[in-house]
Amino acid sequence: MRKGSDLGLLRQYVPTDVRYYVKGGGYLLTNQAASTVLGAVNAYVLGNWVSPSVYGAYSYVTSVLGMMVLFTLPGINSSIVRSVAHGYEGSLVLGTKRRLRSSCLGAAALLALGSLLALQGRQEQGYGLAASAILFPFAYSTNGYLAYLQGKKRFVHYTICNLCVSAAITTATVVVALVVQQFLPILLANLFVTAAANTLCLLVVSRRIENREVDEGFVKFGTRLSILSVLGSVSSYADRVIIGTVTDMESLASYNLSRVLTDLIRSLGVVLNALSFPKMVTIERERLARILGRRLILLSVGLVGVAALSTWLLPAVIALLFPMYVQAIPFVRFMTVSASLTVLAIVLETFFLSQEELHWVFYAQRVAFPAAELLLMLLLIERFQIYGVIFSRLGVRLLDVILLSLTLVWVAHPRALPGGD
Repeated sequence: MRKGSDLGLLRQYVPTDVRYYVKGGGYLLTNQAASTVLGAVNAYVLGNWVSPSVYGAYSYVTSVLGMMVLFTLPGINSSIVRSVAHGYEGSLVLGTKRRLRSSCLGAAALLALGSLLALQGRQEQGYGLAASAILFPFAYSTNGYLAYLQGKKRFVHYTICNLCVSAAITTATVVVALVVQQFLPILLANLFVTAAANTLCLLVVSRRIENREVDEGFVKFGTRLSILSVLGSVSSYADRVIIGTVTDMESLASYNLSRVLTDLIRSLGVVLNALSFPKMVTIERERLARILGRRLILLSVGLVGVAALSTWLLPAVIALLFPMYVQAIPFVRFMTVSASLTVLAIVLETFFLSQEELHWVFYAQRVAFPAAELLLMLLLIERFQIYGVIFSRLGVRLLDVILLSLTLVWVAHPRALPGGD
């Protein structure tokens, strides 16, 4: 009786479904923690058992593959979450078919780009991209089952599927890296297992959908999000592609290691997005804006502590576990700050995406800020090398958070909106 009364009392003062956030958040944090451990194992093996040039080439090609994800209509996944949250479960099948069809263009682009690089004398990267074209559609277009499980709020199943896939990919990559220590076998092992594991999970989840209904605006909304995410997809990976093109594979390896180590901070934003989006779409706009404003203050304080701790801890981790990459130590200090700002930006983006009347803010943000980030990186890379890329991302992230926060305050007060009373 006491436990139930305490929970009821807590609900009177906390305007959220406490059990939902505690339970769902626990599963997602467990998933993220395990994924982080797997990522750390992968980074440790690649950072110590293969040469920096091989690690750099692997980072370069996987970054190009990440940019090519724009051909897979990634916005369809966000549309699947929204549709499934409203009961339209047929969106998983339709969305996957659209993504597979569109990804064939990405495969053709990879083949063409790989051939071009090989002709320019960069055979290793060129052959890697050309070989990746075969597996690309199945590796990068079949993960819609995670969006479906997120929309259904089945966080246990989401965690199990994601961890099984991540564990399989990490195991394959690590084993091949330890045995062969060559770029192309490591890359193909990663892609093959990614494609096989995602396809298997998709088939299992698809057999359990409860209806075949699809809401009218599903494809249009997902396609629009995909188009608007083009610049975001490019800028997310363009830093490594630009560094690998302008500098060398060894420098890229140091930069990529810094990104991998700060991904733990960024992943907090992914957890908050997965947990909050299905709930946000059901809450009235002004009320949600006021609730989120209070939560952001607490989140910001917590992120300051996380950034301070990481700035002290991660350089020691590099010196101890990655002695070949001490060049990465000054990089990681600045990138922890950028990663913390990214978490705030993700939470704010989730709010604007969840409210149909405010999609224009999300769309504008998805176009303007990635474009500014990409432009700054191209302008500063020649003069400042890797630091030009780091400070481009840091400055744009800070501006992004400031402007989105001001817009949130504006939304929280209806009289400030056009047409408000």
